[in-house]
Amino acid sequence: MKIYFTAPLKGGVSFDKRYQLIEKTLEGLGHKVLAGQAIKKSLEKKNYNKKESVKIYRQLYRTLKSVEIAIVDISNPSLSVGYEISLALELNKPVIAIHFKSRRYHLLNSIPNEKLQIVRYDSKNLKRQLEKAIKTALDMVDVRFNFFITPQLLSYLDWISGKRRIPRSVFIRGLIENDMEKNKEYLED
Repeated sequence: MKIYFTAPLKGGVSFDKRYQLIEKTLEGLGHKVLAGQAIKKSLEKKNYNKKESVKIYRQLYRTLKSVEIAIVDISNPSLSVGYEISLALELNKPVIAIHFKSRRYHLLNSIPNEKLQIVRYDSKNLKRQLEKAIKTALDMVDVRFNFFITPQLLSYLDWISGKRRIPRSVFIRGLIENDMEKNKEYLED
């Protein structure tokens, strides 16, 4: 499975060693790790123009779009990491926000999104915590489903999407979920 892993660049040597351990652990579990630090390394340059920054953002967006899960170490506060979490959730990706045992993150705990897990770890339980969180996240990975509709239905979906400010897929998913809750035959199976 392709996993996006990122963490703040500024954290010192102890954090760098921890990030390397996380990456190595994920690879040891058989996952292909696309690391956000590679994207961020290009941001270390002091003077970059708008064209370069747009290129970096597009690379980040494409990378997040291509993975099944995002894992973010939040042990060291970072605005850019917070943005990456937000972007991954916006792309409907499960996000595992991991933090070293001594840290607490109340703001992330208050985000009402079932695709966001906040997981505490230490050097002894890292592998076990990652395995457990990835297993949970796998249950939340969306499956793409395409179908054909009439222009009239598309027009309605566009209208309701604009009116309620939600993606068309979220509206359709809601209709299916509501029907599932009411469908006695389905519930009995």
